[in-house]
Amino acid sequence: MDVTGSGATHVIGTWTQPAPTCAAGENSWSSPWVGIDGDTSGTVEQIGTDTDCSNGSASYYAWYEMYPKSLVTIFRFQ
Repeated sequence: MDVTGSGATHVIGTWTQPAPTCAAGENSWSSPWVGIDGDTSGTVEQIGTDTDCSNGSASYYAWYEMYPKSLVTIFRFQ
């Protein structure tokens, strides 16, 4: 859900991260996340998870980003 306005100081989100299942040779990704995006501020504060398939090999990980700094991986499973 997107909320338009100003003055947001926190967000809350929950989801269940599914275990990745990949077909042979599959390349795909899914990334649920929550965050505060300053449309005109040039900053983004967000946290999320990824479920990825790379050439049929599955991995998933949690991350956060305080843009413009780089994304930081919290933990990764393969």
